[in-house]
Amino acid sequence: MKIIHVITALVTILFSAHFAQASEKTIIHIDVDGSAEFDVLYHRATSNATGAVIAGLIGAGIQSGIESNQDSAKVDVMEPMIDKASWRTYFLDTLNTRLESKNYEAEWIGETIEPTEGLLLTIYPDNYGFKIVDTKTLLMSAFVQFEATLVNLQDETSRSEKKDFYVTSKDRRTYDALLSDKVLMNADLQSALRKAAKRIANKIIYNKEV
Repeated sequence: MKIIHVITALVTILFSAHFAQASEKTIIHIDVDGSAEFDVLYHRATSNATGAVIAGLIGAGIQSGIESNQDSAKVDVMEPMIDKASWRTYFLDTLNTRLESKNYEAEWIGETIEPTEGLLLTIYPDNYGFKIVDTKTLLMSAFVQFEATLVNLQDETSRSEKKDFYVTSKDRRTYDALLSDKVLMNADLQSALRKAAKRIANKIIYNKEV
């Protein structure tokens, strides 16, 4: 009977130790600095700088302005069709879910929170939208661009320079095809945002950096 009690005690100790170890999570505080802007890169992406050849820098400047205005017109058409919550809903939620699935405890930083322990991930949104990725076929892909830093708050020597992230969706469509289907347009954009979130999460999980 004593042997049984000893074995039971050992199993209990081992189980408790394993459970305690498994339950320990790395706290990662997530801060978002700024907001992302929607953009469409169509005429600027297909520019061949003809103006620079014909009329020098002045001509190039004029052409660049025209292309920028043409793209702005496309933004005006597409942006009302975009789910404005896409960045937070699909990028940040995917990031949070991915980190928590790998034993990280993600905590969002509020205005009054000043974390002193764990990791601090700061996201600096830049822009997102659609861009020409094939100038011959004029096919477009959704894209997302941002910067990020990761700091160990318990290590005073821990410093992280901003790292650039640029991700495109694998799906390619014409401008007209996107305009004709609002659901499809948002699905492509959400795909790019999820892909970007998984990329930065995996860098943290497997490389301990961004």
